Amino acid sequence: MAEDDRQSQPVRPSLLKRAARRAARLVYRMVLPVFRPVAFRTRQYLLRGVQDELSRAAALAKNTNDELHRIQADLLHEIRHTHAVGREVLQKTAENVQHEILVNAHHWHIVGFKESQALSAALHQGIQVSRESIREEVLRSQESVCGEMLHLQESIAAELQAAMNESREAIRIMAEVYAHNAIDRLDRLEQLATVSARRVAVRSDQDRVLVKTEVGYVLCAASDHAVLAGLLDTGDLERGTRLLIERLIRCGDVFVDVGAHLGLLSLAAARAMHGKGRIFAFEPFPETRAMLERSFWINDFAEMIEVFEAAVSDHDGDAKLFVGSTSGHHSIFPLELPSGQEKTVIDVCTVTLDSTLPPGLKVDLLKIDAEGAELDIIEGARALLSRSPDIAMIVELGPAHLRRVGNTLDQWLGTFAELGFVYRAIDPDTGVLDVMTREQLGLAVSTNLFFARAGSSAWTKLDTTL
Repeated sequence: MAEDDRQSQPVRPSLLKRAARRAARLVYRMVLPVFRPVAFRTRQYLLRGVQDELSRAAALAKNTNDELHRIQADLLHEIRHTHAVGREVLQKTAENVQHEILVNAHHWHIVGFKESQALSAALHQGIQVSRESIREEVLRSQESVCGEMLHLQESIAAELQAAMNESREAIRIMAEVYAHNAIDRLDRLEQLATVSARRVAVRSDQDRVLVKTEVGYVLCAASDHAVLAGLLDTGDLERGTRLLIERLIRCGDVFVDVGAHLGLLSLAAARAMHGKGRIFAFEPFPETRAMLERSFWINDFAEMIEVFEAAVSDHDGDAKLFVGSTSGHHSIFPLELPSGQEKTVIDVCTVTLDSTLPPGLKVDLLKIDAEGAELDIIEGARALLSRSPDIAMIVELGPAHLRRVGNTLDQWLGTFAELGFVYRAIDPDTGVLDVMTREQLGLAVSTNLFFARAGSSAWTKLDTTL
């Protein structure tokens, strides 16, 4: 009996499920006030352009209709004027004939009755001919004016119809574009809302924070506020470059990451290779290098990466590393620091790619983010570039870095051109390759460039033509 009572009692959800439901309700209440006004304003912004275009089309149709009525009125006035002129001419002709009869009455009386009748008949006939001629001229004028008016009406109607069709087509296209953009934006908002809801940051040991990003879990220094804010906001630091790497890298490829920082792009390459390939990462700052190695271990890619705590240059030796305001700005060249920040310099070793990478190794993708040391790195990788004809490179270009180290933009781009490389700019949001002139590159704060030789298979992988 007791067992039957226990079975009849309702099963209460576990403590974990109740806590999860409360958390879900709390997140929903927090997100709803933010997302609802954003969606409402987005809809108003997208519909405003369509309403303005419809108003302009209606105004155009009204102006065209008013112009047509004005032309009709002018044509009717012309016809009435022509009739009036014809009647005046006819009246004047009759008066002249009558005057001629009176003047020649005496002559008629002398020449005789028959001649006067003949002259009268001739005059009458002349009047009739003149009257018929005037009437035919008026009719021809009226028909001509009516024909021109009809032709003008048809022409105006055709032009109006064409304009209306063009307006409708333009409105339809704009509506489709707005709808497509609205869907993309709403999808993006939904994706960001989902990603933000799933964003996780956990305080770890040694003043570190574990953040869930677009490429997996990454360790970041708790004091590195700029990097930490970017990761928590979007889960990414270089979205466009990451998307390009994921499109380009294949299973079994070799990826070299110079200036690997926290390893986000190396993790993107590892995920694209599905753990089957080789990654060589170079990071000179000890704390960042340690977090990079730990992040690869957390994401189960430790066996495919080899990390070097060294700065890559054109020689093997030692150098001073100037610590920047954030972990991604350290450089072996002196930096301009924000006011109030103390200058920090540490000793690091320098290596070349030719002396460090395994002999005979062919590389598929080389990424360089070295805060001004790019040309020194290329100089120390001549052998690698020679034995890797299909190699592709992603290199950060910063005009401020060039001025700081004493190079010009022409020198910088010329070094790559001498080695046979062609560049395209990487869109920072989509990863699409765009053409940018040297003038545009010189005006940009920073641009990631994609380099490959004209015959490289990298262009085929990216479906890009030169």
